[in-house]
Amino acid sequence: MAKKIKILLTNDDGFGAPGLMGLGKALCQDYHVHMVVPSTEKSACSRAMTIGAPVRVRKGETDFSLTSCYLIDGTPVDCVKLGLEELIEHPVELVISG
Repeated sequence: MAKKIKILLTNDDGFGAPGLMGLGKALCQDYHVHMVVPSTEKSACSRAMTIGAPVRVRKGETDFSLTSCYLIDGTPVDCVKLGLEELIEHPVELVISG
């Protein structure tokens, strides 16, 4: 049996974006998918990082079976940094950002 790789999935369109949801649903059938995304749309600030303000994290829910889902009140960079360093227990093998 092949090992399922662990994926961190994020975007800059925010939670609920149709492309993110479709990709998450498709990937979770074959992989361990950890979705860590901005709680709201964050276009045009994809390389920005939040400093000097609190970054809140809360659990998210979808109608498909993700390994985990977190909504971040911050930028996509905040999402990846928190996902890799704090939220996901085991190292991920692939980061996908759309």
